[in-house]
Amino acid sequence: MSNGQEFVSGTGPMDAASVLALQMALDPAGGVDIAFDSQAERTYSIHSRIDLSQGDWNQLGPYLPGTGAAIAVEDDNELPSMFYRLEVTHP
Repeated sequence: MSNGQEFVSGTGPMDAASVLALQMALDPAGGVDIAFDSQAERTYSIHSRIDLSQGDWNQLGPYLPGTGAAIAVEDDNELPSMFYRLEVTHP
């Protein structure tokens, strides 16, 4: 990540433990539970697609305002595989 990307994501470029990452777990009822640590004054969106190399990324739910705490989202899609990405913006 560049320093600019670190600034936008709210992570610390000098702290290897300061990362922007999705944590995912299969939901026993079907689908995937997705969580990530958010930063205040940031806006997040989660996108998914079936094939990593082609196709459109589809936004999963609304834009999510950062709270400074973990944010959890559920994707009830029961496809055998799915790829996710997290986008963050800073006003």
